[in-house]
Amino acid sequence: MSIYYSNFGQTIRFNDLSRQLSQLIMGLEVEMHRVNRQDGHLSNRVYPTSLGDPVQHHAIKNDFGYTQMEVITPANVNVFASLDMLAALNDTVRKNLAADESLWLYSMPPVLNPGRTEFKIAPADPVKTAYMETVVARRDIARSITSGVHINLGLALDVLHYVYHQFFEDQYQNEVDFTNSLYMKIAQGLMHYRWVFTLLFGEAPVADASFYEGRDSLQGYVRSVRSSSYGFGNGVTGSYQDVDSYIAKVKEDVALGDLIAEREFYDVVRLKGQDELADLATKGVQYLELRMLDLDALSKTGVSEVMVQFTELLFVYLMMTESVVPDGHDVDEFLQESRQRNESVALEDPFNVSKYQAEALSLLSNLEEFAYDNRFKADWLPELRRRLTDPLESPAAKLITFLTDDFYQGMLALSNQRQVGQLRLRGLAGFSDLPLTEQKQLQAELVAHGDVNVVNRRLGTFFVQIQGQEYLLSKKGLFQKNE
Repeated sequence: MSIYYSNFGQTIRFNDLSRQLSQLIMGLEVEMHRVNRQDGHLSNRVYPTSLGDPVQHHAIKNDFGYTQMEVITPANVNVFASLDMLAALNDTVRKNLAADESLWLYSMPPVLNPGRTEFKIAPADPVKTAYMETVVARRDIARSITSGVHINLGLALDVLHYVYHQFFEDQYQNEVDFTNSLYMKIAQGLMHYRWVFTLLFGEAPVADASFYEGRDSLQGYVRSVRSSSYGFGNGVTGSYQDVDSYIAKVKEDVALGDLIAEREFYDVVRLKGQDELADLATKGVQYLELRMLDLDALSKTGVSEVMVQFTELLFVYLMMTESVVPDGHDVDEFLQESRQRNESVALEDPFNVSKYQAEALSLLSNLEEFAYDNRFKADWLPELRRRLTDPLESPAAKLITFLTDDFYQGMLALSNQRQVGQLRLRGLAGFSDLPLTEQKQLQAELVAHGDVNVVNRRLGTFFVQIQGQEYLLSKKGLFQKNE
């Protein structure tokens, strides 16, 4: 088996730049609902006032629903630092909930009242509030409050700048065109392999009957309700021909009324840049937002290491290999076939081997060879291979088997168990190896505003960035690095 490197990938390998270019900048966003610990319904408690203003806080916010907590890690080049910070933020939220609340660990909403009477939108600025009120009037609320994991991945600007000017300046009109072309190629690949994400990480096998109020429901277990046409989304898809087509399609859908606003474009890979959508064409894509991942209910934070590691490796693989779109094919027509395949995978019985097992195993073999070629560590790939060869190892099947016969009661018990266990911890999850005084200092900073990023750890201390200023956190407390 051979890896077919693109011209870009060959150039990177020939000049020994694989390591530098693979240092991706990552941020994680994870949504979970606050629920009542007695009955598992959406909580009727007020937002935790101890966490401050959810509109202004940098790392802990409301999402669409008032009970839907969202934690956001700062951008970091170290995947384990991001996971540590995610654990700390999750811990901080849990320790500030009301005594009768817990976090719902599952992507599909808990049991909903008839008419969704308990639902309230989250506080926001006037423009966003008007938008959310329109969504409530026009969309199915149950689908809108489905939770998940977003992974934001970007390339280091200084490395891209160097690569462009050293090797590709004569092949593109300018640096923005070079950057956008590269990101769009990766986006096409991620859209194409969405079904692989669903197969490997799909973990939403069932939804409560109340989720389907007024529409047809799925029967039996599947891999992921959320990732299917029954789950999250509004049915509007994007164009991934190029950046201009991407922008034009979103604007057209708003003009036609298919989208309420540009922000309602919810396809599973979004191009992100400056504040305005049109800026993507003139100022360039800065990162990709991946929205296809279910919460991992068997992980304390909803995110597993292997999920993030696979996403990173696939991102770099797509960047350096030939396009997934065959020559002469229309991109959007090709990706429509990928969407149909994802629907098929999402609705498969999780206790059966997937009909696309062979193709998924082939991709993992390619990733293994790619990692070896470029000296990337990928010792976690065998775990994913087991998920494909043994159906009982798939996330959806493992979750069903782990819970009681009553899936939703089992999920409530698991959510409460995690909440109680977390409250017993004296320190801060993700940083339990540090002295307790340092853990408490860091948690205080997270509660205050959340604008904290771990830079590195040295001799029992570590640097953090707070509002752009670098500090040293040690047993003496928090003080500026240069003091």
